[in-house]
Amino acid sequence: MGADRPDPDEIEALEGEAIARLADRRGAHGPAREVVLAADRLEVIEAGRVVHRLALGNVKSVRLSVDMAGPDTQVVARICGPATEIAIGSRSYVAPGRWANNAVEFRRLVLELHRALRGREVRYLEGHTLGLRLVLCALGAAMALAGLLFAFYMAEVRQSGMLALAALPFMVIGGYLAWVFRPGVPVAYDPEQLIERFEKSEADAAAKAPDI
Repeated sequence: MGADRPDPDEIEALEGEAIARLADRRGAHGPAREVVLAADRLEVIEAGRVVHRLALGNVKSVRLSVDMAGPDTQVVARICGPATEIAIGSRSYVAPGRWANNAVEFRRLVLELHRALRGREVRYLEGHTLGLRLVLCALGAAMALAGLLFAFYMAEVRQSGMLALAALPFMVIGGYLAWVFRPGVPVAYDPEQLIERFEKSEADAAAKAPDI
């Protein structure tokens, strides 16, 4: 569904219905927002306005992948409906090169989402979409090929073995990207296993929390 503007009564009702919430920002060009899970829907709120609303009954797939977050990595969950995709991550953008660790709130929201989706016809997938894999695979292959051509030119034409070796990191990194992101069939995961694993993590975190 598209963006809409709730009235104050609706915002107040959502506050009471919220099961889990996550403060999230996807990148430098993305606005600060709050993702809120209620019993029957998932909403994205920016500056007090609902910009995306996805009824849980309309969720078609949940895809988990590992993405870059500055110098670190993060787990990203993409919840997809017929015309809406809501992406949330375990890290939130703060400034260039800085991402806040939101792993606890992320885990709680993803756990509650999977609980709420029990019994529904939803595809649970791991890894990136085919389109993104093709782009990254092509980028890696191009990097590796460029490194190979540079090394060949330096070694055969310029007769410089040292400069030829300078292309080695590009060939290795490019080859690695092309291999890791090579196109393949989507990999399904068991939502019940995720729920069990996250419930254990929540219980362990609660046991380690100091008494107040």
